[in-house]
Amino acid sequence: MGSESAEASEYEQPVHEVRVECFRLGVTPVTQGQWQTVMGDNPAHFRRGSDHPVECMDLIDINIFLDKLRARTQRAYRLPTEREWEYACRAGTTGDRYGDLDAIAWHDGNSGGTTQPVGRKQPNAFGLYDMLGNVYEWCADWFWQYPAIEPFNPWGRYDNDPEYAKVIRGGCFRAGAWAARAPWRYWQDPAERSMDVGFRLALDR
Repeated sequence: MGSESAEASEYEQPVHEVRVECFRLGVTPVTQGQWQTVMGDNPAHFRRGSDHPVECMDLIDINIFLDKLRARTQRAYRLPTEREWEYACRAGTTGDRYGDLDAIAWHDGNSGGTTQPVGRKQPNAFGLYDMLGNVYEWCADWFWQYPAIEPFNPWGRYDNDPEYAKVIRGGCFRAGAWAARAPWRYWQDPAERSMDVGFRLALDR
């Protein structure tokens, strides 16, 4: 995990190896239509179609969604850890991106300042769409500075700067190329609802 590229921030360093157990990840971010089916409402700021990613929900909202989805499906859906997220985003590649930026991601240079329907850009080698761009994606981990060596801890912990923040990944429709990179990471207050932050489902195998 991490990056040594010229674009890398201090939060992406040092580069380090981690272990990822087998898991499954949603092909796209959760859409407004999927959220509406489970929750009966649509919290999104950009209500431009059921195939747009849902946004404007905090971690409490997501946990309620997950509880209802588990009850409906009898499957233990959850948020991905950030190591799972980065592994899935890279899809076997070692660079910061898995293809040409405009071909794979909605960002501030091509989105028109709004979310876009999921699955319209090229997927990565794992068949996953919108891993970069469109909306940032919540991860399960508390945000903290990377350790030099911590390969076996599947979850992050929280640090004091910022206090009790969760990891977000992937860049978004109103961020530049600097964020649309596999190793890019930042934080979000778990009680904050933002029009540029969505999420993707994960499931143990």
